[in-house]
Amino acid sequence: MAGVGRRAYPFSVFPSAPLARIWTAGGTYGRVLTDAHGPGPLRGRFEIAFEIVPVVEVLLPKYPVYGAGFTPVLWKWDFVTRRRLSPYWELYGGGLFSNH
Repeated sequence: MAGVGRRAYPFSVFPSAPLARIWTAGGTYGRVLTDAHGPGPLRGRFEIAFEIVPVVEVLLPKYPVYGAGFTPVLWKWDFVTRRRLSPYWELYGGGLFSNH
């Protein structure tokens, strides 16, 4: 994997993939719309939200890519569990705008 303009890493799953570092920052605001309902392991709450990502940076070896994004529609089903962490299903759609 050593070559011109590339760093030598001790292990690579995909040696032909480009080396890139990705950095994002943003926030999500949502509201839980329903109380917990449903049978057994499917028991949960419905949530609606939107998301704003004002900073997206992808650092590629040849040039950096800068952008911003938003998700105006985000539907989420939060499963109710008695554990500290709980799984969820999410369906969303949005856009990402960048200089490349």
